Amino acid sequence: MLGVLTLHYGYNEGAILQAYALATVLAGRGAAPRIIDHRYPAKLAIYRRHMDRRKEELQKAIDSWLPLSDVRFESASERDTWRYIEHNCSGVVVGSDQVWRVRYSRVFFGLRIDQRDAFIGRFPNVYWPPRRLPVTKSAYAVSIGDADLGPIPRRDKREMADRLNDFRVIGVRDVRTAEFVAALDRALESRIRLCPDPTILMNWDTDSARITLEAKLHRAGVPSDAPIALQLTDPSASSRELSGLLAKSGYIVVGTGSGDDYSQVRLANVGLTPLEWVALFETVNVCITDRMHAFIFAMLKHCPCVVIDAASFASNRATRIVDLATRVGYLDNVLNYSASPRRVLDAMLTIKPPWDEVDRRLACYREEGMRTIDEIVGSGSD
Repeated sequence: MLGVLTLHYGYNEGAILQAYALATVLAGRGAAPRIIDHRYPAKLAIYRRHMDRRKEELQKAIDSWLPLSDVRFESASERDTWRYIEHNCSGVVVGSDQVWRVRYSRVFFGLRIDQRDAFIGRFPNVYWPPRRLPVTKSAYAVSIGDADLGPIPRRDKREMADRLNDFRVIGVRDVRTAEFVAALDRALESRIRLCPDPTILMNWDTDSARITLEAKLHRAGVPSDAPIALQLTDPSASSRELSGLLAKSGYIVVGTGSGDDYSQVRLANVGLTPLEWVALFETVNVCITDRMHAFIFAMLKHCPCVVIDAASFASNRATRIVDLATRVGYLDNVLNYSASPRRVLDAMLTIKPPWDEVDRRLACYREEGMRTIDEIVGSGSD
């Protein structure tokens, strides 16, 4: 069995889909993957607040759709998880998504550095398997996201480097993560592979999901003859203003987020399966988003999409969205987070995505990803 350590249990469509995609692609290359079902209680408590139909539907998908290990570990400690992996797995794959995101902050008037964000979790965690774990280790499409790397203590950087030195392949999703890994230890550079999110490697068949989606849209009151704008942005005054502008332009504005306070139709009240969420990008006319996986599925389904780069960390390096958009030739349709709602609307009304070029580049990127997958599967069978 090949264990997968990933962000699989959150109420986030993209997280669930990437976990499913990685396991599916690994299986297609001859591995026998299982997502190691480790869930941190502090994070579960955050996720379970304010349950709605969306979260209930996603919980079903996590528990019954994903190929999970036969044992679940709900614990702040990884001890039993490591023991299970040692006795049941020939290797582990860490990834994909922002599994290596960290958050250190200065406390006690800046005199001490600590990790207090329960949502992100403390280093070291289950996504940093220790050297003493006697199985092969690899990573696929991991990311540090928008983490502020400045406050990380030297001792933790040394520990990160030590653990990564036991990895045979280190597949990363963006240049910023590649640079971070290389800075930890230059000896790791030869093992770093830039590779796409696993959702890009999949051929997503949504024929059945599209039928059930149409029924749910009808039940939610979405007219069948009206142009639909899918807005997936963080709740804010700007999001509410943008939704109003879209409505004035003749669009029915739909959203899927549990915290969505701006759309005309809140699909969180209906609850979509992950595949219905994918099918949504084949159904709507346009999309405006600041979400990585929404951007990915808009491209895969040729849904004209204006992408708002919401990352605001102090760095001159490309963010993960800009990194991907540059790689696939979509950068002209990415706006900075400071863009006004009127500017976003104007960009949407004039958008002409270069689909032929995007498809060509995505095909090349898939080949790179599959080469990394084959390396991982090969190293896990040694």
